[in-house]
Amino acid sequence: MFDDFKFWFRTLFIKRVGPPPLERMRLRPDASSANPLMIQFFTWDCLHESMSWWRHLEQEIPKLAQQGYTQIWLPPPNKAAEVDGRGYDAYDLWDLGEFMHKGTTRTRWGTRDELLSACRVAREHGIDILIDAVLNHKLGADRHETFTVIPSDPNNRLRDAGPPRQIEGWTAFDYPTRGEKLFALDPRTFYRRGLGSKDKDEGGIPNRRTWS
Repeated sequence: MFDDFKFWFRTLFIKRVGPPPLERMRLRPDASSANPLMIQFFTWDCLHESMSWWRHLEQEIPKLAQQGYTQIWLPPPNKAAEVDGRGYDAYDLWDLGEFMHKGTTRTRWGTRDELLSACRVAREHGIDILIDAVLNHKLGADRHETFTVIPSDPNNRLRDAGPPRQIEGWTAFDYPTRGEKLFALDPRTFYRRGLGSKDKDEGGIPNRRTWS
């Protein structure tokens, strides 16, 4: 009962006493105070019939600049768990279409060089690039591991639902082609919270990893 009250009070306090808003945000590449104009340059199924999506974007940038756009919103540019994944099934956040992983070097949208080229052209035309960054989950692990977790109450993730136990989970991201190039920190330290178990009999109980 007391734990429930603490959880309620903490939630109420955080909502009412949150961080102050930023005094100033960058809204336009030219530091102007005029309102920005953003376009979402993708849909779920978009593909170009004769070129990559990044090449298509680069060709459209001059027209978008003439129309007054100052920001372009792009889909997740990272390597996905599947060849045609949109990037929301994030496998490697640092592979923008440069390494052979998951059966492909390029992403659904194109290669890293094509993306960087489009970004340069956008900057030349006074347009900022915004990406839909997927930072809260990963998919497509290369293998599963066994480790210790503490089951959490599905109705209150701050409350433990049992003693520590061993489970198997798909948390090993080896990146066999990229290795430690670009980023050497073990990604598994980020993604062992809110885990389900590889065992189908677990019933989808959320778990948090222990750090011992």
